Amino acid sequence: MILLMSRTVAGFNRKLLRLFVICQLLFFTYATFCYYPVYSAYISPLVGFRRVLSWGLYENSGEYYANAALYLNTKGREVSVYVPNNIYSFKPYYKGKITSEQALANYIVYGLDFDRKQFPIFVGCSVERYFGNKVYFPVAVYRCTSGSLSFVETKTTQIY
Repeated sequence: MILLMSRTVAGFNRKLLRLFVICQLLFFTYATFCYYPVYSAYISPLVGFRRVLSWGLYENSGEYYANAALYLNTKGREVSVYVPNNIYSFKPYYKGKITSEQALANYIVYGLDFDRKQFPIFVGCSVERYFGNKVYFPVAVYRCTSGSLSFVETKTTQIY
């Protein structure tokens, strides 16, 4: 593909070649600005995050869980956190307690993925902060009040 493209571009006149290179640099700058600091979370702006998520093509490999862990580290070591998915992306960065029971958690970290297309509502919890890039936010940190917590699936909390 690169060879075919370079052969095509070699046939351009100088003005068209200069315009081509400038457009490529502008697009690269745009992508760098939007997806910093996690470039592996890149989604083509031609397709868009909503379509990629609805088609089931978005695979969250743990991007932005480190950001959520670093944020929760500022809350102190005594808070307990429940991470129902991608815990291995979160665990190396978090210095506090991780619980396997939702009812014991002070915070819940939840992320979107191809099989989790909306953020759920956790009864007794509210979203404190979202993490992502300048285009979309696939990870949410919920702050929970003490008491019994339960999980309610909903379709009204889409954040893109």
